[in-house]
Amino acid sequence: MRYYDMRDFEDSPDWKPSFGEDLGKVHFRNGHYHAVCDPATSLCTVHYDEHDPHESFMSLLKHMWGSTLGKVVLLGIVAIGVGAGAAAASRR
Repeated sequence: MRYYDMRDFEDSPDWKPSFGEDLGKVHFRNGHYHAVCDPATSLCTVHYDEHDPHESFMSLLKHMWGSTLGKVVLLGIVAIGVGAGAAAASRR
């Protein structure tokens, strides 16, 4: 596995700050490429994601559905929406 320095991503105009499933890490994205950095050591790994979540809303949904945390977040949003809709309907 190859490691990179976090400054390489912080200083690059091609890499944008992003989010990721590992909330304790620092994330950067360049299209489908995703850098995951350890803030304690500044060491990063890079992997390729099938879906670029910054490309479109549908790509974001597909990307999130590919991870456990993403599924939990999406299903939670749906549950809140259904609950709010049911509450609004019961007031009528």
